[in-house]
Amino acid sequence: MRNLKRSLWLLPALMLALLANTTTPAQEAQPEPKAEAKPVLLTPDEIAMWQAWIRADMKGCYTKAQAILENPETRGHRIALQLQTRCAEELGWHAAHLADLQSAFEVHSYQYRGDWFRWEMMKSLQHQGRIAELAEHRSELGFITDWWACGPFSNDRGQGFEDVLPPETELSLDSEFTGKEGQVVKWRKVPTVRPDGTVDIGAMLRPNTEACAYLMTALWCEKDFERIEFYMSSTGDQWLWEVLNTTTLEDGRIQYQQQILNTNEREMGFDQDHSFERTLRKGWNVLLIKSGCSEGNWLSSLRVNGRRVNGRAGWRYASEEELAGALRDIDRDRAKFIQHVGLGPGPSAFSRTFDSMEELLMPRLDRTSTKPRRDLELVLTELKEKGAGAAETSIVAYLAAWASRSTARYSAGREENRRRELLKQCLELDPKAARAAYELSQYYTTTFGNPTLADDYAQLAVKANPDWIEARIYASRVVAMKGLDMEVERELASLLQEFPDNASVLRFSGYYAGLRRDYKLSNDLFEKALKADFVDPYSRARLLERAVARGDTAEALKHASDARKLDPFDTSGAKQLADMFLHGEKYSLAERELNKALEIAPRDDTLLEKLGQLYSAWADASEGDKATELRGKSLEAYSAALDANPRREDIERYLEYLEGEQPPFEAALQEDITARIQAALDTEVDGDNPYEVIYRDSVVVVNEDGTTSQYIQEALRVTNDNGRDWLQRLPVPAWSEQRGRCVEARVWRADGDIEEGRRSRWSAAFPPLDIGDIVQVRFRVTDTAQSFFGDFYGAREVFSDYVPVHEVRYAWVLPPGRKFHDYRTGNAPERTISSINGRTVWQYRATSLPKLHDEPLAPPPEQRSATVQISTYENWQEFGRWYYNLIRKQMEPTPEMTAKVNELIAGATTEKEKARAVYNWVVTQVRYNADWHFGVHGYKPFSAGAVFARCIGDCKDKAILICTMLGIAGVKAYPVIINLESFRGEEDITLPMPNHFNHAIAHIEFSDGTSMFVDGTTTYNGINELSSADRGANVIIVRPDGGERTQIPWGTPESDSQTDEIDAEFAGGGTLKLKVKRSAVGDSASLIRMRYQREGDRKKSLEREWSEYYPGAKVSDITTSDLADLDEAPTISFTVELPNAYTNKEGSYQFRTGLDPREWTQTEFAGLTARKTALLTPAPYQRKTVTRFKLPPGHKPAKLAEPVNIDHANVRLKVSAESGDGTLTVTREYALLGGTIQPADYPDFRRKLIQYDSAEAATIRLTK
Repeated sequence: MRNLKRSLWLLPALMLALLANTTTPAQEAQPEPKAEAKPVLLTPDEIAMWQAWIRADMKGCYTKAQAILENPETRGHRIALQLQTRCAEELGWHAAHLADLQSAFEVHSYQYRGDWFRWEMMKSLQHQGRIAELAEHRSELGFITDWWACGPFSNDRGQGFEDVLPPETELSLDSEFTGKEGQVVKWRKVPTVRPDGTVDIGAMLRPNTEACAYLMTALWCEKDFERIEFYMSSTGDQWLWEVLNTTTLEDGRIQYQQQILNTNEREMGFDQDHSFERTLRKGWNVLLIKSGCSEGNWLSSLRVNGRRVNGRAGWRYASEEELAGALRDIDRDRAKFIQHVGLGPGPSAFSRTFDSMEELLMPRLDRTSTKPRRDLELVLTELKEKGAGAAETSIVAYLAAWASRSTARYSAGREENRRRELLKQCLELDPKAARAAYELSQYYTTTFGNPTLADDYAQLAVKANPDWIEARIYASRVVAMKGLDMEVERELASLLQEFPDNASVLRFSGYYAGLRRDYKLSNDLFEKALKADFVDPYSRARLLERAVARGDTAEALKHASDARKLDPFDTSGAKQLADMFLHGEKYSLAERELNKALEIAPRDDTLLEKLGQLYSAWADASEGDKATELRGKSLEAYSAALDANPRREDIERYLEYLEGEQPPFEAALQEDITARIQAALDTEVDGDNPYEVIYRDSVVVVNEDGTTSQYIQEALRVTNDNGRDWLQRLPVPAWSEQRGRCVEARVWRADGDIEEGRRSRWSAAFPPLDIGDIVQVRFRVTDTAQSFFGDFYGAREVFSDYVPVHEVRYAWVLPPGRKFHDYRTGNAPERTISSINGRTVWQYRATSLPKLHDEPLAPPPEQRSATVQISTYENWQEFGRWYYNLIRKQMEPTPEMTAKVNELIAGATTEKEKARAVYNWVVTQVRYNADWHFGVHGYKPFSAGAVFARCIGDCKDKAILICTMLGIAGVKAYPVIINLESFRGEEDITLPMPNHFNHAIAHIEFSDGTSMFVDGTTTYNGINELSSADRGANVIIVRPDGGERTQIPWGTPESDSQTDEIDAEFAGGGTLKLKVKRSAVGDSASLIRMRYQREGDRKKSLEREWSEYYPGAKVSDITTSDLADLDEAPTISFTVELPNAYTNKEGSYQFRTGLDPREWTQTEFAGLTARKTALLTPAPYQRKTVTRFKLPPGHKPAKLAEPVNIDHANVRLKVSAESGDGTLTVTREYALLGGTIQPADYPDFRRKLIQYDSAEAATIRLTK
């Protein structure tokens, strides 16, 4: 700490003023009490450092970390460095930290770890705004800053990264390639790098999601450099290859050699991957990076580490001509240079702990990886077994909770529950663990939604450490949820007085001042926040935004310039400055800003659009040839914007407005419907329907590659008030990977007038409508890319609607040379065939179609209406064979996956035991993400290796993973495509199309001839508890030799059943006290696990259930089986007190037979007195309740009703009561047996349900 004190005397006056109210780290060091037990894994110094961290004692943690860093003989330097850095950033000790880093660097500079300190020095310099000084450190660290880039290429679900793409087989600066969305891409110079050596690929390329790209550089070495290592960092998949020098091979060819491979999506860090030592040869050394991104940031960096090459001594970058020359003779065979490098930590508790600490502080694995959590849980168990002290155990409990944070788009309940338990455990072991209390407050604010507990834990965090700024600010936010803004402002005023130079306090105070519209004070606070921390992005963004709004050029340029110093890839400032200059009519300055930004991102459609707007405005302010030239530039810029982003319908509409062209097949096939509309206007209005379809038309032009252009025309008549509201705005029917727009929108009034509507990017909007009006719209919809199925095309169209349809036509314009198949259902009209412009046209026309009735649980329209289906596949075997070959590569196992499978099946003696072990792991450890759609454009799974590594996936990903892991275990399994539906009716999947399906599961085939379907997305279902939404489905099993069509068995009610065993006694005052034991099998078991998984939710959920019948019901004494165990049938037992559940008049007790009646007539099964449509029922299931009433002394039933015992084709119903030995036993049971109930059979079905309702509602009377 001598260096820290000395550095403070040398700080400039401004920094001394900033730190005037901040005590130095050495002065604040406080000794911590020693742990009572002898440490098991951590040293006393490490325990003291981590304990200070979890107590949010930043100053103490900083000091203890510095002591470790200054001693080269201690371990865990990198962990200590990361903790110290985080403390310094939160305390604002940037200058002091830099001095301490320099001191530690002197101790470690001769080792690789010295690079860690230099890297942290760079970050500290950025916080102080000393950007120019970073270049020297960046050079000393050997960061490559001279790059060429090529891309983007398609990387849908990671496939592009795995495939061999053209730049790998044609490595030449002169080559052009077809990139993502059909754009032409070629190599271009990367214009800049960030001060820390990072290349922001996502800022340069569009599109920058589900994409991959290449970076290339060439180094000229004056001599051989030995013992060189490459260090790479990235936010996603990345592959580094070296192009070996010609002198390394006898035949003079150039070969690739893999140096590093990363397949993790993660936060950007320092030295996340590295190669083994190798030699950079004299001459040219060409390096090629392939980088992939799914979504989010897309960053990359690479450095060459070797004491004799750092600092650029002895090597230089290639010029464009030199690089082109070095690439001329490259060998094209990539198969020769793939060599996987596998590194992994040992299995000891020590390595698990330190590897997990490093992963939490410096992420290297995939952001969804569960490895740190699993490793730390094992360590925590081991610590308990060895009797570790409270301090050490509390640290590991906190780390395990940290590792359990959910990183998915929504929280995983099991993980969040465990995290809460670990945080509470940490607090029990160390009541001063402010961080644990703080994170529990966050948990109860978000995941659990309990403001009271959130406030309690926030205040506990503040009480544990009143000097922790973060906790005090968060506690204020929790208070703000209650609407107590004055308390928040008082706390902020107090924080400003105590910590006048803390960036967090200044930033948050500036935000609140802005809410009060005190912008002068807000700006002043933001300026101070930037002085305290030059990196603060929020404060700078607000100041720039406000400077632009008021036209303060000097201030706006200053803040934009500072932002660019930190991130030269950031183009947002250029857009803001361009807006400011444009509004100030400083057109040339606006042009300069936009062109500078376009050097970074030449295909950014928003920049190009803004450039088009600029030239248009500039042209309006100009005359003659200058105006003409500028209008031409405006058109070019808009065209470039549309080319960069074909989904920009607004730009496309503007360009078409200028050019005024109509697509040829739209002109040839779309009909003039004026006469139809005029005839309809003369007919009476039928007010029973919201509207009527006067005319509906769809013309689909199918291209040879399977993409389409669709031209839609509709005329809809308003027939009542609901229809008037519904038709006021009609959406453009464009879905993902499509662009659409409205080309016509008009209203035909009942009196004959015509009014134009408003066409927007997303819809057609009309003037206020009246009953009898007819709206006419025309839409154009175009695919922007092929689906996963390549040149496949398939569609299903329904003729009828929920309103009357006067006329409907579907037409397909088919490409020559391709074979199509159609399939018609429900008396669909015959096909007519014609030819237009050399293309075959299939048309189907129907007229005078009655409406489909909209009733609860009715079959879907495609099962009740005439339909036409069209597909390029004739049979499922052909489709399945093609699909299997397409996904076959996705089912290749990895070494890590193989090791995990061997671990899971250890001790398993049968195939079914192995299947159970694999299934349980996938459904519980691989998080299900339902955000990704299935559909035509969503059939492609990630590779099984990627799903395994990331532990997250959608239905098809999990199905692929199950099949791959079972293959490792020696058990056959195949993917299955299915329609997930609880009420499915009669599915017809005759014609092969992916449109029939929305889900994927797996089919396991055992060597004894038995088989089973399993759904990897059902987190709470055991392997034998197939979801009811899967049962009964017509499915396709995807095998290597083709698709097999089959139906999943519906199952029996007994195999999906829930039973309540209840002991009831009469408490005083009309209260019944029930002791309930609930158990379940089959899919019903999953409901118990899911509903009651969270301990904190159980009481609330059960009370909500019973309060529906008895308001104020109270639940207590809740116990459960192990609900996390999928192999154990779940049970939950509880006591519930039901107020006003019986009456007692003159010693006579009266109560309902069914305490929680089913009330069928209140459900969709029996809510209607008659039906016009069939009634769908779900897969068979059963519910049974046995209630044993302990009779009051001397009482017995006055009279018991006759038992109800109903056997129907679709339902089984039983209600009975019997008395004996002082007990009244009431048994109620209902079982839905599946099937479809036709309208003629519905009245009888409903009568049976009413009979059951009446039996449950009957009163039982007890008398003496």
